[in-house]
Order: sequence, then C-alpha cells, then structure tokens
Amino acid sequence: MLKNQALIELLFSANQSINGWQTFLQAFVAEFQLNSCHLYAYHSETMDIRFQEWAGVKPNEEFYQSYVEEFIHIDPLQLALDFWPEQRFYSTSLHKPVDQRKYDRFFKYWCTPQGMIAGSACAISRNKQWTFAINHTRNNAAGHYTEEDIGRMDALAPYLKKALDLRVKIAEQEKNSVRLKQVMDRMPLPVALFNEFGELITVNAAMQNNLIDQQLFSFDKNNQLDFGEPQRNQDMYVNITERVCATKGLSLVYQPDDVLLPVNDQQSYYLHAEEVLQHDEESLECFVGVMVYAISNFNHQLPRAEVLQQMFGFTAAECDCCLALCSGMPLKHIADEYRKSLHTVKEQLSNCYQKAAVKGQLELVNLIRAMPVA
Repeated sequence: MLKNQALIELLFSANQSINGWQTFLQAFVAEFQLNSCHLYAYHSETMDIRFQEWAGVKPNEEFYQSYVEEFIHIDPLQLALDFWPEQRFYSTSLHKPVDQRKYDRFFKYWCTPQGMIAGSACAISRNKQWTFAINHTRNNAAGHYTEEDIGRMDALAPYLKKALDLRVKIAEQEKNSVRLKQVMDRMPLPVALFNEFGELITVNAAMQNNLIDQQLFSFDKNNQLDFGEPQRNQDMYVNITERVCATKGLSLVYQPDDVLLPVNDQQSYYLHAEEVLQHDEESLECFVGVMVYAISNFNHQLPRAEVLQQMFGFTAAECDCCLALCSGMPLKHIADEYRKSLHTVKEQLSNCYQKAAVKGQLELVNLIRAMPVA
C-alpha cells in the first residue's frame, strides 16, 4: 500500500482540475513502466466511448483505424472486460486468453508491429448503461507484468472507482443548474448542453421550438441525442467526445465528420460543438461539458466584411472565416472553400474571438448574427 500512496493521493485530486486525471495516468504509466494507458467509459450496448483519458504512447491513425475495423472484437483485454471480476486486473502475462488462436493473430498483426509485448485491463465498474474501464500495455523494454504489479493495481482499483463515482456525480449535478439554463435561454441560436458522458443536461427554448418540437431529433431513455440514424448519432457523439478531449488538451487520432441535419430541399441545420468548462471554487470540483448549437442556412443575412473590419479590426481572411462560420458552414468546409488547412482556419477564428472579445464559436456566431445588416 505504501508504494501506491502517491498514486492514491493523485486520485483524491483527480476531479479538481481539468488535467487531474491525466496527471494521475502519467504517474501511473511511469510507476508501472507502461507503454500506454487508456481510461474510458463505453456504452454496454453500442460500444460507443464517451469519457476518456489517456497517457503514454498513442497508436497512429492507421493502427487505430485497423483496431476499430478489424481487431477490437479479438482484443483479449476488451473481451476480459465482459467476464473478468470487477476491480480485478486481467493480464495477458498471467492469464490465458479466452481464444488463443484469435489472440495470436491480434498479437502478431497489431501488437508486435507497435512493440507491445503484454497488456492488462480492468472493469472498474459496470451498470446497465456504462462500463468504466482501464487498459494498458507494456513494451519489450519493460517486459511482462509480474504478480506483484497486478496485485498493486488490484489494490488501487477501489480508489479508482471512488474517484470515477465522484466524476459521474459532478457530471450529473449540473442538470439542476438554474444559472446555466438562464444563460442558454438568452441565446438566440438553438443550443443544448451535454456533460462529458454525452448525456443531456438542458436545452434552450430555441432548440426546443425549432428542432425538437419539429421532430428533427429527440433524446433516448438515457438522455442521449437520437436522430433516428445510427451514423448521424455516431458522428454527433464523436464531435462531442472530440470537444471534451480538446478541453483537456488531448487530441484524437481521428477527426469527426461534420453533422448536417436537413429540413427540406432549401433549409438545413449544421450542428456545431463547443467545449464548456466550469470550476467550483468552493468544492474545487471541475465540470466539463459541451454545447451543441444549430445554425440554419435559410434566409439569414449577415453584415458585410467591411463592417467587421471596421468594428473589430478583422483581416480579410478572418472575415471570410467568420462569415462562413456564421452562415452555418463547418470548419472542414471552410478550409476546403478557401483552400486553407484546418489548422489555419482554427487559428484565424481564434484571432476573431480575441478581437471581438468573445470566448468561442458560439458567442461569436451569436454576436455577428445579432448585428444589424446595412
């Protein structure tokens, strides 16, 4: 237990800062000489990942894509999460895989090319909706896991559960936030607020009247957004996950597709996601969420570029990006339209936020669309 004391202390403070969990995982990786470590929550039915943190080496995009498409169903760590006892670490170094033949293929074609020699995983907690899990790998330099290693990890598991239970409580308690609802109701654009698990907290009147009441989408029994189309649902929640990761200074190895919601031949909505971060100074708890807002491309005039240049000092390039965003165009489309990189578009919009004294996309769009058109 003494060897775990520093890690336990980091778990006690994991929810008190935006990078608290990453700090713990980095220390966990260093203590156990891990190649990589991934802490996440996945939906028990759909396997969609919501909450996630990681440290160490990440697979490149090619390896990640092959894992999702070809190897996830034969990964012994993922399979162990379904049958191994809660709060007990399964290890390929000490425990025989369920199907040795499939494991041999997984090891040969996915693990070995990345220098991985062994892996370990644990289902921290399970319920009807979510499984909270942690898995990690070791490379040749670190060697296989020992019984002492796994014993120490098992001793840490109950503390992991307590810290994750608190994370869920923090995510849920914002559902009763009157202040957040009042802020959203003042926004002219349709807006919905989600916690970092992709669960709805509240919607404003514009979202209710313009989209939900028109049956363009709904929310399922788990308070998760439902378009009635699995691919569109997936794309939206990948966007939500990407924004949560961006808030924590992490980057995904994949880029989410833009979400288009057609109404008729002439009108459609583009759905955008923007991160929300709230820090409670009294409890020192940190809430991470995502605002999803909708912009219609139908019959809305915007101020001229010259007006924006005069009022805010935008450059011509910044005006192009700002007006395209405010017309509903996703960032990828803006990059294609003006033959720029996605990085350049984000940088130019960031300049717009500073010059217009707003905090992000949503505030910028609300400001520009509220301006009179000369």
